[in-house]
Amino acid sequence: MWGTRYRASWSALWAISGVHLSALAACLLVLTLAVPGAAAAGRVQRGLSIASPNLGREISYSIYLPEGTGEVGRRFPVVYLFHGVGDDESAWLVHGDIAKTLDRKISKRELQPVIVVMPMAGNSWYVDDARSNGYGNMAEALTNDIIAGIDGLYPTAPCSAARAVGGLSMGGFGAILYALTKPNYFAAAFSLSGSLFTDRPAEIIVRKDRFAKMFGGVYGEPFDPERFRSWTVFDRLKHASPAAAKLKYWLAAGDKDFSGILSGTVRLHQELLERGIASELRITSGGHTWELWSQSIDPALSWLSPLLDSGCATQTSPG
Repeated sequence: MWGTRYRASWSALWAISGVHLSALAACLLVLTLAVPGAAAAGRVQRGLSIASPNLGREISYSIYLPEGTGEVGRRFPVVYLFHGVGDDESAWLVHGDIAKTLDRKISKRELQPVIVVMPMAGNSWYVDDARSNGYGNMAEALTNDIIAGIDGLYPTAPCSAARAVGGLSMGGFGAILYALTKPNYFAAAFSLSGSLFTDRPAEIIVRKDRFAKMFGGVYGEPFDPERFRSWTVFDRLKHASPAAAKLKYWLAAGDKDFSGILSGTVRLHQELLERGIASELRITSGGHTWELWSQSIDPALSWLSPLLDSGCATQTSPG
């Protein structure tokens, strides 16, 4: 008797639960289809190289390719992401976990799908170096050569409106330098703890010995203060074409960073605004570290995303 009653109760419970479980399964299916995070991860490729006529050799690079790059006719914006002193084309991947950040932000729709190119610049400081044993015309190579090469190899939107440049420390300097020098190549630029050093002659002379050691002959041997000054972002801003005013700039640094970097970041932001150029400034807690950069690139990418227009694909490279 008890067994019969138990079986009846169990059957009723199972029938009720079955209805609930079916409804729950249907809800979970809808939610799974609706959640943006279900998107597949992008692909990372390392150990690549591209020809550079300006250098007379190849440039090494790593690349992040979002899901969908194999779809016929689809084009993507491109972000050129620069490393700092002592690092290479893998630094953002290894130390900054940039691929995870990109996957997460794209899946959450905080960032439109973008191709991210990370070139190797050595300790060139992203400037042209004419020494026989120097880095060569790096500024020309990392604008003309690599952009044309990447546009020829990947499904990019080959136009300035779909292209941005950014970086950290030395790479942050390089990003702003290129944006001011060749504004027809980019829509926006961002600097994280960028080495935005002074162009003031008196300050350069005071720091001459330190600069000579820091830049390792890139600005001449012995160190040439005037050559250094001519490559600063402040001098380039003074001589920038009207096209530079159309770009958008994002500048960030930690409150415990080196004084020259912190003061240079704030000064550049102020001078951009004085010229009517759009600039965003973020001073956050932290020093000159990967912990800061891996965190601060997140809001920089959110800021950048709506500024990139892949619909300009009918234009031609570089601008």
